[in-house]
Amino acid sequence: MNRPEYTDVYKFIASLGVILIGLALLIPWLVLQDTFDLQYTTKSLSDLTPTAQALIATRQATAIWLTDHLVLISAGIGILGLALLAYGTYQWNKRQMVVNRKENAETEQAERNLKTLSSQEILAAAVSEASDDIGHDQSEEITSTNVQEPASSAAEPGENLQQRQPIHNEALEDANKLQAKLVDRVTKAFIIQDVFFKRLRYCFGGAIDVLTNQEFGQAQYTGMGHKLDAIVIGGQLGDAIFELKVFENFLIVMAHQALDQLAESVRQYKLLNSGRVSGVLVIVVTGRLPSDKAISTVNEIAQRETAAVLARITVMILSESDVAHIPCMDIRQKAFGTPFDPDRPSSP
Repeated sequence: MNRPEYTDVYKFIASLGVILIGLALLIPWLVLQDTFDLQYTTKSLSDLTPTAQALIATRQATAIWLTDHLVLISAGIGILGLALLAYGTYQWNKRQMVVNRKENAETEQAERNLKTLSSQEILAAAVSEASDDIGHDQSEEITSTNVQEPASSAAEPGENLQQRQPIHNEALEDANKLQAKLVDRVTKAFIIQDVFFKRLRYCFGGAIDVLTNQEFGQAQYTGMGHKLDAIVIGGQLGDAIFELKVFENFLIVMAHQALDQLAESVRQYKLLNSGRVSGVLVIVVTGRLPSDKAISTVNEIAQRETAAVLARITVMILSESDVAHIPCMDIRQKAFGTPFDPDRPSSP
């Protein structure tokens, strides 16, 4: 269900406040301009009918009452008008700031040649990454297991076809297990991604825009666009590209491939946009965390990528439970090299 839009309501309240303020100033002038039949003398009133005398007496009594309470009436209407004007203007301005920030973010997004990925593109990317992860796991299992090939896969002339039925059932069962594993990993990856994006927005506050699931380049024409999990638009601090990878088992070769991909995205982004840009690879391991030696090796690869693209490339390796509690200082440090306060982005 769409949320109601209150901008027009706040505009009306502010306008009503202006009208009441004007009315508070106009009423004294109108009262003082009206004679309220005060020009009648006692002699002239005696020549009128009783009905006319009663009507004139009522108007004169009203004039006396308005004169006695004119200040209170005008002040009350004026105060009410000021209150409505202040409330309406405040709420209107608050809504307008949100609209302006949204429009500014869209403008910056267009200036950086970015476009938001569709839900189908996001799902396709998640399935592709999960498939690659499963493929690496299976490769490791095959490598670490001594597999004996059968002498011949062809059926002997006298072989009963029913004897091959269990093989078919086993293959179908393996396919179902593989599909279930793929769905499980894609679902888990989406959950981790959502938690990470929320943490990213929380850490950078409202002063800095965080765009998620973006694409830049000529994808719509050549299919060679670069997909970005998240990009932080830091203004004078520069931009920071975040690449999130979810691995069940950590492998240096997979981390190396992810760093190569991130470095290429940073290099292409620099060609299209002026200003500083950095890349942060966030690896979430759902299984056993890598050893200190493996982490050190990955950091060395990141340093080589930094030298190659002339832009800072860093790595964060986390467990699944750490994603929701990443220290904001660490995220800001990785993104821009300084643990700045998002409310004062120019301060160190």
